[in-house]
Amino acid sequence: MGLLPKTFLNVDEKDEAIKRLLPVHFVPGKILKLRPDTGHQFSDWLGQKLLENLESFSAWEGACPIALGSWARYELCPR
Repeated sequence: MGLLPKTFLNVDEKDEAIKRLLPVHFVPGKILKLRPDTGHQFSDWLGQKLLENLESFSAWEGACPIALGSWARYELCPR
């Protein structure tokens, strides 16, 4: 399970992210029903995945990190 280019998600997490974002039913030109995971919820999920990744580094906690920018605004994206 290596990391994909230009993302902090691994292959399984990328597949899960796609499932969270794609509409339940899709007809070209018309979205029938959206998945509930949108906006802040999806960004929060991404933040959790990023945090899990960063916590694997031994010096992470000692660095006393704070979330800034898109992560702090719940606007994080997978790339």
